[in-house]
Amino acid sequence: MSEDLQQEAQAWVQRLILLKDDRRALAELRLSGSDAGRIRALPWLVSLGAAGSGHKEEVRRCLCLLFARGVQPASARLSFASSWRRYALDQAGAYALDPCSAFSKRMMWLLAASRPQVTERLIQMGLRMRGDEVIDLVGLYIDLVCWGEAVQIHWGKNYWTQEAQS
Repeated sequence: MSEDLQQEAQAWVQRLILLKDDRRALAELRLSGSDAGRIRALPWLVSLGAAGSGHKEEVRRCLCLLFARGVQPASARLSFASSWRRYALDQAGAYALDPCSAFSKRMMWLLAASRPQVTERLIQMGLRMRGDEVIDLVGLYIDLVCWGEAVQIHWGKNYWTQEAQS
């Protein structure tokens, strides 16, 4: 990961967090998950650099939607897989980590995503989580921009192994 990408991610997430008390902005960003709602959210998406069809714009739109739906930003580096693991364990206990569980199957589905598919799949999983889940938005931004085998393996370890959690 480059230092430039880290700084870009931190600066962008800070701009997003500034909207946390703007109820109108959050309401319109919540609509950005649908094509019709995306039109209403367009002024906010444009101002956040999340309008367009490029991969980075899709990553930003994904994070806008998750943040507007109530995901809380984490201060520590924590992969989405770690947050999904915590959510799954809260919902289903140890069975959640079984490869046959719905939670594990959703994680496999996410990890099998290609770069163009990953943001849509992550949105679907993120919206299943409670609004008070804590996700490292900076880390998620970086992971999604750099989506590939290294990130997929890292997330797999974070979900299925205990040592990755410490």
